Amino acid sequence: MLLRKNVFLLKHNTIILTITKKRKKIYSTLFCDKQKYTITIKENVPPGTFLLSINAIDSDEGVNGEIEYSLRSKFRGLASDPFELDRKTGKLTVKGNLDYEEKQVYELKVLASDKGAVSLSTHCNVVIRVVDENDNHPKIDITSISSRIPEDAPPGTVVALIRVTDLDSGVNGQVACSVPSHLPFDLKPSPDGQSYSIVTKNYLDKETMHMYNITITVKDLGSPALSSTKVIHVTVTDVNDNRPVFKRICAQLRYSVPEEVQVGSTIGNVAKDLSLDISTLRSRRFRIVSGPNHALFHLNQNNGVLYVGQIMDRETLCDGTKVCLMNLKIVVENPLEIHYIGVEITDVNDHAPTFPESEQRLEIGENTPLGTRFQIHAARDPDFGTQSVRLYKLTSNDIFDIEVSDSEEDKVPFIVLKKSLDREKKAEHRLSLTATDGGNPSKSGSLNLTITVIDANDNRPVFSKDVYTVSLDENASIGTTVIHVISVKATDLDEGSNGDVEYFFGDEISPILNDMFSIDKDTGEIRVKGEIDFEKTNVYKLDVHARDKGQPPIHTDCRVIIKIRDENDNKPKIEVTSLSKTVSESSTLGTVVSLISITDQDAGLNGKVICSISGDVPFDLKPSFQDNMYSVVVKEHLDRESVSHYDVIIKATDCGQPPLSTFKTLSIDVADVNDNRPDFLNNPTEIYLFENNVPGNPIFSVSASDKDLNENAALTYHIFREEHRYQKIFQVVATDSGTPSLSNNVTVNVFILDQNDNAPVILYPLSSNAKHHKTFKSAHIYFGHSKREMQEQAMFYKLNN
Repeated sequence: MLLRKNVFLLKHNTIILTITKKRKKIYSTLFCDKQKYTITIKENVPPGTFLLSINAIDSDEGVNGEIEYSLRSKFRGLASDPFELDRKTGKLTVKGNLDYEEKQVYELKVLASDKGAVSLSTHCNVVIRVVDENDNHPKIDITSISSRIPEDAPPGTVVALIRVTDLDSGVNGQVACSVPSHLPFDLKPSPDGQSYSIVTKNYLDKETMHMYNITITVKDLGSPALSSTKVIHVTVTDVNDNRPVFKRICAQLRYSVPEEVQVGSTIGNVAKDLSLDISTLRSRRFRIVSGPNHALFHLNQNNGVLYVGQIMDRETLCDGTKVCLMNLKIVVENPLEIHYIGVEITDVNDHAPTFPESEQRLEIGENTPLGTRFQIHAARDPDFGTQSVRLYKLTSNDIFDIEVSDSEEDKVPFIVLKKSLDREKKAEHRLSLTATDGGNPSKSGSLNLTITVIDANDNRPVFSKDVYTVSLDENASIGTTVIHVISVKATDLDEGSNGDVEYFFGDEISPILNDMFSIDKDTGEIRVKGEIDFEKTNVYKLDVHARDKGQPPIHTDCRVIIKIRDENDNKPKIEVTSLSKTVSESSTLGTVVSLISITDQDAGLNGKVICSISGDVPFDLKPSFQDNMYSVVVKEHLDRESVSHYDVIIKATDCGQPPLSTFKTLSIDVADVNDNRPDFLNNPTEIYLFENNVPGNPIFSVSASDKDLNENAALTYHIFREEHRYQKIFQVVATDSGTPSLSNNVTVNVFILDQNDNAPVILYPLSSNAKHHKTFKSAHIYFGHSKREMQEQAMFYKLNN
């Protein structure tokens, strides 16, 4: 008997394709959060002052989403661009000097462009309005002046025309102008409010005052107010308004004698000069008669000589007069004669210049404009003419110079500011002013000048760093002081309230950052205010604003970058992206059963994950080219008949300290394939039968089993071959219903015990390949027979299913 098995084997394999769709930039997703920004800023803010941040948004990724910013505005008429734009952050800062008087409004165009192969861009407009500060002193211009005015000029006579301007605006540019009220001059404004006439208030008198120094003061209405002064000199000219007046004494003789000569010094021989007989002087009672200066001089009646009677001090006798003349009346009798003698006391350099006090203190603001003059106490020298004060000299220095206002009456010194003051470099200047007369040898006197520089709020606070970078552990408890993070410190070189610094977060701080951190207004210490989570944000950027308390206040900014240190507070996560819950037992080695991805929100070693399969299972993990992606693959041949189900436990453990682990169980069923043939219990099988059995009666059952499932185990039977002899040998074939089907056979030996009791019967031959439509677990054999002569039997058997 022959057993045949036809097997059709379907081969297959699996490949995983990862397709990344490359984004093609075909339209612009770039836009600014505002189309127009408007900001006001005070003039004279220092370079580096932050104005605002331009924020453009691009929803693309990679270089297509990287944005660069640039300015597209030209500043015509300006020496340089007054603004600077950070190309990467869009941060707009002051670069140059902002002067309201030069330009009040700037209109900028900011272009934001991405870095795509075909660059796309958008733009927004920035309007910057400059606010005026009172930084310009009023200016006085003399447009016309009559420096010589006749003393008979009527009241209202115009002496000078002046024009007052102030480059500031508003109240800062409004001015008030005045002249000293004790002078016989007044100011009359013109309708435009900027021009004034200096006019006489009443008649002048040259004989009373021949020269006037008119100080014009102009002061603006700003806070603090700024002022300027200007001095004009007006000389009163003489007119013939006085009749001649005879003097009571008309000198016949005139002598001169230096002051301070010794008593008894000869002045002159009066008798000889008057041609008087010397021998008669005593008899004629030659003498000096009454007068205020009688005691200063004496006459010798023996020789007619006039000599000094006492020490004479010209400054005491004739203070302030150009000629010191002593008039004497000399009388002789018999006959009576009156002679008038004039004695001029000439000056000698017997006095050194002196100042009213040994020291003078001045207070000058450090923002005082260059060229401003400050009057110093004049030195006094009682001596006259060239013997009086001739010049002033200031100790050598770089800041101040000396100017002298000359008049017929006096020399008034002024110190002039020639270099800007800086209180932070030097708060006090000590100088010496020396006044020297014109005597030979000269005499001098000195005045100590102490100049105190009054602080102006001209220094902005300065941070020790532009950027502070610190680290902070995540999960830091709320209330943790920032001393563990950073203590921001700014210094201000000004003094008083000008140097007191307060700290704030920048105006652009987001509400999220404001909820996360707080800053101490007085110390600049930053504290944790909210919950710190590395996985939400690993870097915080804060702009800190330091502002002094001056008027107006000046501020500066720095950036604080807080980097969050990760803690191992997140377990790895296992995500099954694809799972074949059933895998064929005929799967080849390496067949992919599942795709899994491992994620850990922590960073560094805390986020590095080691993945493995627990237990002894015929599966393995293979990493993919992408980090933290794994394939669960078949590593050993599967046999459903041995194990039909597996629970595969995936374990993911991070490398933190202590490590955290996660488990995931994959439930996998092994699918049956038709890999087992039907199996007969007894093979071969022998059957012994007597003849004459009733046709259709069962004679024997054959049974086969199949380890496969379902249709792979559904069996059908048929006879494969038969022999028409006394010993009948045939095969019963059992075939399952799998695809392809498998079969097996059993050899059946049927021995017929002859009873020769029937005539031969010829049966129509039937096909040996019986058709079947039903499935049975066993086969029953039915028979009929015929008997021939010569006892040769021929038998036919058929198999009924």
